[in-house]
Amino acid sequence: LLAELNEKYKDLPTPVRLIPGGEVLAALDTKIREGKLPGIEAYFTRQANAEYFAKARSKQKIFPIPTGVPFDASFGLINFYTDRYHFTDLPHNSPNDGTIGGYVTSLVVYTTLTGQSPVGLPATINGEGWEQFDPEVDGELIRALQETVWEVVSNNPLTGVKP
Repeated sequence: LLAELNEKYKDLPTPVRLIPGGEVLAALDTKIREGKLPGIEAYFTRQANAEYFAKARSKQKIFPIPTGVPFDASFGLINFYTDRYHFTDLPHNSPNDGTIGGYVTSLVVYTTLTGQSPVGLPATINGEGWEQFDPEVDGELIRALQETVWEVVSNNPLTGVKP
């Protein structure tokens, strides 16, 4: 599709590129299942009693994670979801809501559009924490998420982003 679009619209100042959100999520799924995403279990364990997290878990019907189980590596990326289609509550729903999946997809879009590594970016929006992250406690996880995004985006030639 990209090749066809770029052939059809040769005069575009910038070629059509791919934003590899699915590929990043697949990479994270593998890392979670293999125990190679540092800080993810601690993050979910800490969030287990948060109102937004409990609300999201109570809605999980298609791929249910038992109540009281904040994280299960065998569920991989399903830990990020409310149901088969939606990440847990988005930050705009209320100040106490947030999704780690929303953070990751934001990094993917940023990285692809700017061509810059997200590694080292603060996990904040307008000075406030994103995703209920605690920059000190979740620093290792935030960095691992950012590194995974950069790894995938910069190694996919269809993004136009160079390592």
